Amino acid sequence: MRKYQIGGGFDSKVSFSFDKSLMSTLEIISTLDRRVQLKLDTTWVIGTGGSIFAAPAVSEGVVYIGACDKNFYAIDANTGRMLWKFSTGGVILSTAAVDGNTIYFGSFDGNLYALSSEGSLVWKFRAGDMIFSDPFVWKDKIYFGSRNGKLYAVRKTDGRLAWEFSTAGPISASPVVHEGVLYIGSCDRNFYALDAETGKLKWKFPANAEVRYNPLIWDDKIVFGSLDGILRAVDMNGKLVWSFATGDGICTVRPVISNDVIFFGSRDMNYHAVDREGKLIWKYRCKGYPDDVVVLNGLIYLGVCENNIYVLDEKTGRELWTFPTNGFVIRITEHKGIIYFGSWDCNLYAITSTGKLLWKFKTSLSTQSPLGMEDVKEEETFEVVWVPEEETEEKKKEQTQISDYGEMKSDYASAGMGDYLGKKKKGYI
Repeated sequence: MRKYQIGGGFDSKVSFSFDKSLMSTLEIISTLDRRVQLKLDTTWVIGTGGSIFAAPAVSEGVVYIGACDKNFYAIDANTGRMLWKFSTGGVILSTAAVDGNTIYFGSFDGNLYALSSEGSLVWKFRAGDMIFSDPFVWKDKIYFGSRNGKLYAVRKTDGRLAWEFSTAGPISASPVVHEGVLYIGSCDRNFYALDAETGKLKWKFPANAEVRYNPLIWDDKIVFGSLDGILRAVDMNGKLVWSFATGDGICTVRPVISNDVIFFGSRDMNYHAVDREGKLIWKYRCKGYPDDVVVLNGLIYLGVCENNIYVLDEKTGRELWTFPTNGFVIRITEHKGIIYFGSWDCNLYAITSTGKLLWKFKTSLSTQSPLGMEDVKEEETFEVVWVPEEETEEKKKEQTQISDYGEMKSDYASAGMGDYLGKKKKGYI
């Protein structure tokens, strides 16, 4: 515990005295606390391991997937056999975009990669910071965001920068381009609309919290969620049409629309079905944070941070059956009736729509990737000690220090650390 002198600095003697004849032998100790909210964000602090976060991209009989072992894999979609892998310098959470014979994805090493369908490097673009965002291909450009707060537009042909747009916070969300307008959210608590050709700002909509995940175009509306727990629909001019409040932050990487209903999850562990007016149809209580889904033939295949895929009835939200894994299931892809997904247990799975396992592929590391904390600021407690002028140093050493530790919570786990107060000496007030 640090000591503070009245009118002075830290770690110095207190030079205050009074007439002790008025108060007998009295010590007065005041404890001052400066509380700093702990910022916990697992988006950028997933460590090296074999876990899979990204959604599989399937094209021409090949499943493309990056993993936390820093490798990008091409897997035969029918057999689960590895065709090739490409090593990067960082964890890969970005879902690949496949455009013809070229595959684009970002890495935590700060590079956007363009690979051929045979696994050779075509080019790479250095963004300068981690890439969580999924790249979006439109016409002759690839768009993606970075932790440095910049949105990049890069030419497909040679990986050269076409333009960049700066926000005031990290960009983990992925962009969407619709009718020449690019839409994306930022952790600076704003949602942006830009000219996709030039990068010029058209409008921005202020949210009350970080906009971390992907927007969705729904007819003439753009729908996006933020960590204030609100799903919003705005029109093409950035005017609010409706909003739907949940009990905690919107945590679905990619909301989904099926039969004029939007499906998404929130950190209060509920998965929601909402109609086009923003009214609740049903909600399903999960056993962990709900993540990505695919909808197929009236069924919802839901990934949850609880080691299972849950299959729900699309109309009612009723749970029908589950498929177990040994780790969180974050993102899911459906292709030709087959459900592909990675798990935090270091495996990529392919199952039928009825839950039959076709194959699973293990990444190069069998250890699950650790989750950490970002920008943790310590809480500081310090003491102001008032003593009579003849108080001895030995007496001061007997003082009981008082500490205070705040509560810490992560996206995927929480551990409360209750306040602790040391024993008070007789005479303290």
